[in-house]
Amino acid sequence: MLIRSISAIFGISCIFMIYKLASKLFDKATGLISSILFALSPFHIYFAQEARMYPMVIFLVLFSLLSC
Repeated sequence: MLIRSISAIFGISCIFMIYKLASKLFDKATGLISSILFALSPFHIYFAQEARMYPMVIFLVLFSLLSC
């Protein structure tokens, strides 16, 4: 259960990072729309529930893009 919750935490954090990145690149409305679309993506929901490394990789890529 702990391993799956780590994936879920990274999955939720990815939604926030998508919002911050799109808001930085475009505007807040685009950030909100992109984060909603990402949150409703079936692939993101599936991988956030699995105990895999995909949400962490997405989070780290978004974090590195946001840090530039």
